[in-house]
Formats: sequence, structure tokens, C-alpha cells
Amino acid sequence: MNSKIVLLCLLALIGAIGNWAKAVPLISNTLITGDNDGQLLQGWVRVNAVLFHAPCNLISHTEAILTGCGSGGLFRDSALLKGAAKTPVKVQFIDMRQGVVLEYFEMSLGNGNNPIPLPELNKNQNRVGLEVSYE
Repeated sequence: MNSKIVLLCLLALIGAIGNWAKAVPLISNTLITGDNDGQLLQGWVRVNAVLFHAPCNLISHTEAILTGCGSGGLFRDSALLKGAAKTPVKVQFIDMRQGVVLEYFEMSLGNGNNPIPLPELNKNQNRVGLEVSYE
């Protein structure tokens, strides 16, 4: 009988110590005053961003050049990486009289000027349209 009482007292003591240990938080709650809040929230955030490329303008004299592509000359003073993301496009030349595609190819446009290779034309193909589809 004594061993049962000792065992029950021991179990009760272990349970009481276990409950007491769970009730004590491991991290104390420290009140932060308003004066310290501003200092805790100050700092620098570095952001790496990709510039989205905008549609280009077309110059055509002896060759076709898409100008002002991407950031164009807006960020000329900034050191943009040469490995910046390029804009994928689909280019096609269309015979305006017959409405047929003369040449179709895909390319990637970088910032600034991008020459477009012109198709070889017959003598009767004097009206050719250029269509650039941005993806």
C-alpha cells in the first residue's frame, strides 16, 4: 500500500512540475514603446527589377530599323546590363497587293535600335507591309 501511495504522489508531483513548466513562456513579452518603433523599421531595401520592353518605332530608309525598343535612350546614363532581358517578337513581311506573307521569322529585340533584315523583293512587289507581334 505504501508503494502505491508513493507512486501516486510521485506521478502527481511530475504532473504538477510539467504543468508549471508549460505555463512559463520561453520568451518574455517585452513592451516596445513608440519611440523605438521608428528606429526598428528604418533601413534600406535593395530591389532588382526587370524593365518591361515597350513597342518600338520604325525608321525605314535603305533598311528597316526598330528604334527606341525597350528602355531605348531613356536610361542611357544608367549602366544597364548588356545581358538584360530581350523582348521576343515575331516579324513578318506581307505583300500588300496579294495579301500573302513573304517572309516570317522570330527574333529578340534589345534596348535601343534593332535592324530588321529585309526580304528580297521582285520588281512587281513595291508595296510591302511589316508586321511585328510582341509576345
